[in-house]
Amino acid sequence: SPAAAACTPPCAANNWLSGSIPDALLSLKRLRTLGLSTNFLSGPIPTWLGELKALQVINLGANAGDNPDGTSGLTGTLPEALSDLPELTVLNVETNALVGSIPRRLCKRNKLTVLKLRSNQLEGTPQDITQCTQLTQLDISDNK
Repeated sequence: SPAAAACTPPCAANNWLSGSIPDALLSLKRLRTLGLSTNFLSGPIPTWLGELKALQVINLGANAGDNPDGTSGLTGTLPEALSDLPELTVLNVETNALVGSIPRRLCKRNKLTVLKLRSNQLEGTPQDITQCTQLTQLDISDNK
C-alpha cells in the first residue's frame, strides 16, 4: 500500500531523532521519499520542502518533540509550498500540533492519493479537499 511504502529505505522513522527538520535535507534534490515519522521532531514544517520537486511521499506523522509552548510534535501551519510538488502522492502529517487551515491549493498541482491530517489542531471547512480528485485515503478526523 502507499502508506506502507511511505517508509521504505532509506528511512529515518521510528528512531529517537529530535529537534527540527534539518535544513541540510534541502540539498537532496532527487529525494522521492521523506520518512521522518514516529520520532521526537518539533518546530514547523519547513517551506523549503516545496523546492524538492521529486518528492512523492512525505511522512511526518506522529512526532512527539517538545516545543516551547508546551505542545508536542511539529507545529505551525501546513505550508502552502507543499502544493508545488508535482509528484506528491502521499502526505502524512497526522498526530502533530499543526494549526490553521488546509491550504486551498494543496491538490492543484500534485497527484495526492493519500492525505492524513488527523489529530492536529487544523480548522475550517474541508471544502477545498474536494479538489483532490485522485484521493483514495483521507483522514482529517480529530481536528478543530
